[in-house]
Amino acid sequence: MRFFRGELSLAFSFWFIYFGTNVVLQIVIALLPKENISYPDNSAGLIIIILQALYLLATVVGTWNSATNYSLNKKEKNLPGFNWSILAKISMGVAVFNQLWLIYMMLTL
Repeated sequence: MRFFRGELSLAFSFWFIYFGTNVVLQIVIALLPKENISYPDNSAGLIIIILQALYLLATVVGTWNSATNYSLNKKEKNLPGFNWSILAKISMGVAVFNQLWLIYMMLTL
């Protein structure tokens, strides 16, 4: 629950939970036999993509909250330097858009 409240560090939330686990998930999905999961011939592909999207959404929520807390903490303490939360949020926004586009493309085949 600490993750979803954004109480973990931005570095840990972004690199380990958001980026790392999603990369591992992408690799596992890429290794699945394509003939068993191709959509629209088999709905397993769509189910996998939707489950992946839900997992991505869960990791984005927690990491987004960590980025927000990082930014607020940085402003509150008047710390100099680059605000990494901006890049983290842009990266997550692109990933969510990409996932939604993938689902849209699968459904419109």
